[in-house]
Amino acid sequence: MTTTDVLRTAPAALAAIRDCPDPGLAPEPESETLRATLAAQYAVPQTAVRVGPGSAALLHAVIARQAPHAGGIVCSTGSWPPYRQIAVDYLLNTRTIPLRGGYHHDLAAIAVACSGHTRLVMLDSPHSGTGTTVSVAEVVELAARLGPDAAVVFDNAYGDYQDDDLTAAIGDAINARARILVTRTFSKAHQLFGLRVGYVLAHPEVMRTHGPLVGRYDVSRLGQLAAAASLNDPDTVATNCSIIRRRRAAVTDLLTAAGVTVAPSQGHAVLFTCVQADKTAALLRESGLSATALTEPGLDGHLSLRVDDTDLDTLRAALTAVHQQL
Repeated sequence: MTTTDVLRTAPAALAAIRDCPDPGLAPEPESETLRATLAAQYAVPQTAVRVGPGSAALLHAVIARQAPHAGGIVCSTGSWPPYRQIAVDYLLNTRTIPLRGGYHHDLAAIAVACSGHTRLVMLDSPHSGTGTTVSVAEVVELAARLGPDAAVVFDNAYGDYQDDDLTAAIGDAINARARILVTRTFSKAHQLFGLRVGYVLAHPEVMRTHGPLVGRYDVSRLGQLAAAASLNDPDTVATNCSIIRRRRAAVTDLLTAAGVTVAPSQGHAVLFTCVQADKTAALLRESGLSATALTEPGLDGHLSLRVDDTDLDTLRAALTAVHQQL
């Protein structure tokens, strides 16, 4: 890994933080400037945008808001674990649908699994475990098949790392009144994780019924300034995305050449099959790699390897060591 192959925060965002005259002053109560910048980027009304302290907090708030309706959520095997944890905390029913072909959201099965009591379908795309994706058009089609009180949450936290740009498709879907909510973050490609800034996009009518209830002043002054500056300085973000895509392709090629099955990831990690997953993950971690053995039914026997901090030479040597020891 070279010094030119490191994810960075946009210089404009760093300058906005450095030049802030008094971080202790109150931020804009509803992140008005940042919301206006996001609305312009997606070509949606400002009322279609809510900003909060990270996309995780916004997802929590979206699920929590369904508690008074005594409904439930539907998600896929291997999806972001807090979906179900939060739902249980608020006494909401949950249904988990097996992945299609081992790696993909089964949208047809999800639609069938939804009942009149379903309030939310949680779709992480890229999928938290496998990195596979669904298109915005597929999300809109799924939402149209649900009952009138249900909506689809399109959790697109790692969407910037996909090969295709979803900005226009998301904006078009919102303006077409699709019953979807799209969550995105400044923590990944924008490299502003420590400032905790995320946002949700939805048509104002969908936002009123299913959107997160966000408190005033929930996002810090520095977070608002840095996020808006990063949006207006896209070159660094584009470079970060290019780095992840290049590493993802290289890691996939290396693992495929080693004879293992690799899921078609569009995220920040690559999922692959292996023998003795727990031991293999431990050996890879000893080499400084971020590897996790998955345990959910259907995904056991797989390892997830983050590519944002994976050096290819280190991975080659680690795979050789694994082959020798197992």
